[in-house]
Amino acid sequence: MKEIKSVVIVNDFAYTQGGASRIAIDTAEMLAEAGLKVFFFCGDSANNSELRNKDVTIVSTGQNENLKNKNKFVGAKNGIYNNLAKKRLKQLLSTLSPSETVVHVHGWTKILSSSIFDAAFELNFSVVLTLHDYFFACPNGGFYIYPDNKPCCLRAMGMKCRVKNCDSRCYAMKLYRLLRQDVQNKIVKLPQKIKYVITVSAYSEEILKEYFRKDVYVERIENYVDMPSRNERVTAERNKPFLFVGRLEVGKGIELFCDAVSSAGLPGVVIGDGSLAKDLKEKYKDIDFLGWKEKDDIYKNMEKARCLIFPSLWHETMGLTAVEALKAGVPVIASEGTAAAGLVANNKNGYIFKRANREDLIMKMKMCSDENVERMSTEAFLAYRNKYDKRGYRKKIERLYKKIIREIR
Repeated sequence: MKEIKSVVIVNDFAYTQGGASRIAIDTAEMLAEAGLKVFFFCGDSANNSELRNKDVTIVSTGQNENLKNKNKFVGAKNGIYNNLAKKRLKQLLSTLSPSETVVHVHGWTKILSSSIFDAAFELNFSVVLTLHDYFFACPNGGFYIYPDNKPCCLRAMGMKCRVKNCDSRCYAMKLYRLLRQDVQNKIVKLPQKIKYVITVSAYSEEILKEYFRKDVYVERIENYVDMPSRNERVTAERNKPFLFVGRLEVGKGIELFCDAVSSAGLPGVVIGDGSLAKDLKEKYKDIDFLGWKEKDDIYKNMEKARCLIFPSLWHETMGLTAVEALKAGVPVIASEGTAAAGLVANNKNGYIFKRANREDLIMKMKMCSDENVERMSTEAFLAYRNKYDKRGYRKKIERLYKKIIREIR
């Protein structure tokens, strides 16, 4: 890419803390392989960095996750506006040219804060933002009311939103999130200044589009799946366990999964970690909790699954694990009103069940006879085996970068 000389990938973490981090890390490495000078700017210490390409330069602020900071005041202050992150990013950007560099932000709310946008805007760098979640608009990032265990339909940052206690902890934490969002919106002015955004699904784009300025350039670039190519599908009908992959947090629906599998007397396997891990392990002795696994081990376990269950209670933006399962030929049972449900053709490559409804989820799992699973597995594999590939993702990213640089010049 002659128009571009360097790219700065910005993400809170340099290791796989979630799907966004995985995409950020892989994007940095694939761009370095394409011959670009790539910098990876992160907020953590980078001691556990998963960046393997030596041509990627890591620049770290060396900080802890804000809400896990031992000094609560410092953590809260950095969450609202992280001055060190801004300073370090400005130092890096001052060595680069705005007419030859793209700043690509993936995650900023856990450590870096919206101050990193200020750094780029003040030095006239063009920023493209991949919307892996809903923090661009929603103060809790999920359009979800945790105390009520249901999706939120209120306009983000409107008066009804401000007075509604939607946080998983308490209303005081909601007030903190409101302050953080006000700084992002009214001081940093992210919604007014951002010119390029990437959405990862039609579902999330539909939710977020009303919060975009009319002249924002929106490109939908679905996340890729970097898994081994297969000539044959997983023979899911020969497998027994129902599989969950993801963070063990309330909004992910892990409690629903465990309750349904255990109540139905069906075998269940859980891959992931999170705040609920300890309690779930103690309560559900009949379920295999494997902890978090590297992606190769996740794929190996997926090959042993009868179906992947995607029981999320909140919207999600894409549902990457559902794509991975379908590409391998593993049917997916997904909750309605999620991005993953948009990938499932009901009764063709999986089933859709009523959100948060244990009985409906159990019914759908019991419908997974050998015959039905074989049919759905074949349908999934044929429809998805060649979709969401890494090469196609890189081409779309490179094309967008070129467009941005041309418009700058």
